[in-house]
Amino acid sequence: MQYSNVETHAQNSFGSLKFCRDCKCFTLTFSNFEFKFDRSKLKKFANYLNDVCEDYWLDSDTAENKKRPIPIHTSQQNLVLVFDRREFAALKQLVTTNYAETKFLSILDIDYPLILN
Repeated sequence: MQYSNVETHAQNSFGSLKFCRDCKCFTLTFSNFEFKFDRSKLKKFANYLNDVCEDYWLDSDTAENKKRPIPIHTSQQNLVLVFDRREFAALKQLVTTNYAETKFLSILDIDYPLILN
C-alpha cells in the first residue's frame, strides 16, 4: 500500500481512520487494535456504536467495579472489546466523523509526556 493513496479521514488521541484508494478499504487503528472495513461494513459498525446505550452500561450493577464497563460484542464469540466512557466517545468520533473533514491533533490531544526544551 503506497502512502500517497492513503487518506486520513479522522484522527484523535486514541487512533485514526484511514482510507486506501487502491483497495477501497478503511483501516481503523484504535489503541492497540486495527480493524479493516469496506464502506458498508464501516457504516454498519458506526450504526452499531450509535445504538449502544452507554448510560445503561455505566449505570449497570454489573459495571460497578469495572474500569471499562461498555462492551462491544464481536462476531468472534470469545472476543468482547471493552471501553470506558472516554474511549468509547473517541471510537464513535472516529467512525462517525464526516469524512470530508479531517481533524488534526493539537499538542493537548497527545496523551504522552511532552518536554519542551
